[in-house]
Amino acid sequence: MKQQKPTYSKPAKKYDKARITEEAKLVRLYGLKNKRELWKAKHVISGFRNAARKFFTDQTGKDELFAKLAREGIMKGEFTVDDVLSLKVNDLLERRLQTLVYRQGLAHSMEQARQVITHGHVTVNGRRVSVPGYRVNVAEEKTITYSPGSVLSDPEHPLRKGPKVEEEAKTETVSEVKADKKSEESEKVKEERGATVKVAENPKAENINPEVEEKNQPADVNAEEKSESVVEEESE
Repeated sequence: MKQQKPTYSKPAKKYDKARITEEAKLVRLYGLKNKRELWKAKHVISGFRNAARKFFTDQTGKDELFAKLAREGIMKGEFTVDDVLSLKVNDLLERRLQTLVYRQGLAHSMEQARQVITHGHVTVNGRRVSVPGYRVNVAEEKTITYSPGSVLSDPEHPLRKGPKVEEEAKTETVSEVKADKKSEESEKVKEERGATVKVAENPKAENINPEVEEKNQPADVNAEEKSESVVEEESE
């Protein structure tokens, strides 16, 4: 089985406060899922730098590397080997599909851009792409749009009109749910009240056991009945 090449390398110093703070900022800024995505981008940038360092002694492959950097939009205009060596991880993170969807206004935040992509609402060059970390080249950048079969392709969708309209739509949905719950509760209360009224109009006196009825009678009535029975026995 062929061994796969590593796609990223972990930091040498595990507990470096400056590095941890910087990485946390980049993760929040670009809406990354975890630091592993950031380490992958750093690994790619490190590969470009290592290739550029060899050009000081050997120019083989220089044109191919420069063409690749220009094609992917990582480097723009005329640049030299020193420019490649000064590349930062931000230069690569700006070419992610997630970042470009947000920059082009197809989403209102980096987090929302990630959600839109993973749910299959975005197409690149006519094909659906659901990977937020997909590196978009210059030719594909202008072809980023909503998928034709997506609900977001409708211009009247709340997400297309802005965050305020989307928030209003959410509040309307919540208010409708609350209204439905209140109506259900009121109907239950009405049913309970109707049941109590029926019980009050039709007491269960007919079904009461005679022994229980006798026990429920007042004490003086029971005493009178007992005395009458005693008098009848004496008269006999």
